Amino acid sequence: MTRKTANTKQLIQDTLRDERPNTVRRLVHLVQKKTNLEKTEIYDAIQQMEKEKKIHLGTTRIERNLPSTLRNFFLRFHYYSVEFWVILSFTLIFFPLVLLVQRDSPVIFLRTIIGLLFCLFIPGWTFANLLFPKLYETIDQFERMLLALGVNIGIVIFTGISLDTYWVIDDYSFVISIGLVTIALLLISSTLRILIGSGKLETFFNKVILKKGEKK
Repeated sequence: MTRKTANTKQLIQDTLRDERPNTVRRLVHLVQKKTNLEKTEIYDAIQQMEKEKKIHLGTTRIERNLPSTLRNFFLRFHYYSVEFWVILSFTLIFFPLVLLVQRDSPVIFLRTIIGLLFCLFIPGWTFANLLFPKLYETIDQFERMLLALGVNIGIVIFTGISLDTYWVIDDYSFVISIGLVTIALLLISSTLRILIGSGKLETFFNKVILKKGEKK
């Protein structure tokens, strides 16, 4: 460990103790005000300290480090796996509940609740995970929620316009389209998280993208 890294880690610990920032972004901002380090250097130091279990950010129930394998992502009990299976379960329930339940059914209230979740939130949440796969870094969960609400409106409008232009818009086509978009975004964002957690995305970027830039 270099002296610079050690000093950075000590500064991070002092900032956590003295100022108690409630997000990683706030922590980085406070540390950056006290030093001339780049944001990426501070983020790297924070991640190292978390892996070394010298600090713990977020709630005790949320594991911020991204899983590095398919097994760890889908089969271990942590935030990312719970989020994946909950969204997938809601999506699989969404299809039969909205398409098959009649308006005079005693479970019509479930159809309404699930339908509102997909019209207002769930597809947008999966898209927000695609844009910001890591937790408590660029945005916190409240900002992620606001982003999801805004993006979801765009997804619903774009889906409706696309169906009206290229096919036919009705309950069946709309529900199937929104459900498939949600599943696609869920799978892509989950894959991205695994690639980042395993370091393969960074390796690909360094080997392919940077080398092409150097050749130019």
